[in-house]
Amino acid sequence: MALTHTFQKVAFVSIGLNSLALAGETEPYTTQLEDHGSNPGDFCDFVDIGKLYKNEENPIIQQLTIHGRVNVQAASFAGDDVNGRNFNTNFTELRRFRIGTKIKFLNYFDLKFTANIGLDNRPSGGDLDFGYQNIDEAIIGFDIKKAFGITELDKLHISYGVPKFDLGGESFESSKRIVTAERSGISNKVYLDGRRPTGFKLKAAKNKWDFLLGLYSSEENPEFDAKWDQGFAYQATVGYQKSAEHKFVADFVYNDSELDEENQWDYRWAGSVRSEYNAHRWGMMSEIIVGDNGDENNDYKRVRKDVVVRDTVMDIIEAETTQHNTTDQQQQQQHV
Repeated sequence: MALTHTFQKVAFVSIGLNSLALAGETEPYTTQLEDHGSNPGDFCDFVDIGKLYKNEENPIIQQLTIHGRVNVQAASFAGDDVNGRNFNTNFTELRRFRIGTKIKFLNYFDLKFTANIGLDNRPSGGDLDFGYQNIDEAIIGFDIKKAFGITELDKLHISYGVPKFDLGGESFESSKRIVTAERSGISNKVYLDGRRPTGFKLKAAKNKWDFLLGLYSSEENPEFDAKWDQGFAYQATVGYQKSAEHKFVADFVYNDSELDEENQWDYRWAGSVRSEYNAHRWGMMSEIIVGDNGDENNDYKRVRKDVVVRDTVMDIIEAETTQHNTTDQQQQQQHV
């Protein structure tokens, strides 16, 4: 009998605080500050050097931007284990090293390409390898609203390629701004832990509402050439901007892959509902995630591993049985 399992995440709450608390009472500050305009020494303005070209009047290329990302993590551990022995270790990891470009062209099209050019295997005993590794994102898009003059919607855009698959609030939040060191385990599960499926995305917006529909190939091939003869995954997202500070979002994905098809999603379906609140220095996200792991009919990778383990165990048992039988026969012959 096929067994099914569900996973859920209830009331995940993340609170960020960027204010400084002072002890005791303070007098209100009532003096009007003088406006000196923009600060010419702002470092953030200096580092915005990736925009190489912008000209909306150019019919061929309207904008050209390059971008990069370097993320380094380091840690030091020290203490005593359960047996009273001291331990002390350090590690450094090049978590992300990416270079890419964004282009707006022919008035209605946009292209984004980002490559991973560093792979750090030192935490697992390997080496730090520089050079092209794989595609992080490769997407070509078309502005339907602008091309056809659609006035009923505020946005209507379609794209195809190898995008980041997002499901749940933690995955939609960029690691540049996330307030935790790592995303949670349940988030990594439902958003594929950084894998990039090939597929289509259709985005739309109207007033306070925004929508996303996604169709993806289940074949695991990040090099922009995944085939469409395997299973499919269907995604839907709807968001409602209740106010300038408060937004509600619901996500859902369904995976129809079967046993004999490649499958990037190791679950049948998953959904999330969340509340996002951001006001000045305070922010809070509350989220519920539920899903179904499926069974052996769709969990191709897990079943294949189980079969390999089972066959390996059976081979070991068979070999041990054969060895015991051979030993018994030799002992009987010596006795005779």
